[in-house]
Amino acid sequence: MSTNPIDTWVTVPRRLRRYAEVLAPGVWWIGHEAVDASRARALLLDDDFAVVPIKGDHLTTMRQGQAAVAAALRLPGSAAVNLDGLVDALRDLDLWWPRTRRIVLLWSKAHVLREADPAGFDELVSVLSEAHQGLWRSERDAAVTGDEHERVLETVLVPATDAARMDPTDPAIQ
Repeated sequence: MSTNPIDTWVTVPRRLRRYAEVLAPGVWWIGHEAVDASRARALLLDDDFAVVPIKGDHLTTMRQGQAAVAAALRLPGSAAVNLDGLVDALRDLDLWWPRTRRIVLLWSKAHVLREADPAGFDELVSVLSEAHQGLWRSERDAAVTGDEHERVLETVLVPATDAARMDPTDPAIQ
C-alpha cells in the first residue's frame, strides 16, 4: 500500500498505468512499445490533465533537464539554473498555474538523459517526486478548507520507441 496521500487512480489514468513502472511517487516510466508519447498524451488529455511536453532528445545533463522542466512549466529563471530554485518554484506551482489543478510533464525520449547522466536523472526524478507529494496540500494554505489549493503534478517519461499499433479491442486501452 502506498503512503502517498494521492491514490494513483486519481492521478495517472489506469490505462496508462498498465504500461508504466513507478520510478518514484508521481514519476512514471513507460516501458511498453505500444505506448509512445502521442498515445500517452491522448490518454492523459482524456483524463483532463494539462499536458506539458518536454522533448528530451538533446537533454544529456541534469542541468539541461532542469532548464527544460523550468521552461516547460513557465517557472521563474532561477528554477532553470538553481536546483533549490526549481524545488521552491515547484512548491509554489499554484502561483504559476493558478487555474490548473492536474498537470503532467510528458517527457519524450527520456532515455537520452537517463543514459547520459544517470545520477542527474535520478536527482531530477527525486525533485519531481517530492513536488508531486508536496503539492497535494499546499503547506502555506493548509488552514484553508476545501481543495482550491490542491494540485497534482505527475511526470510521465517516455523513451523512444517504435510504437506498435494498439489493438482497439484490448480492454486495457478502452
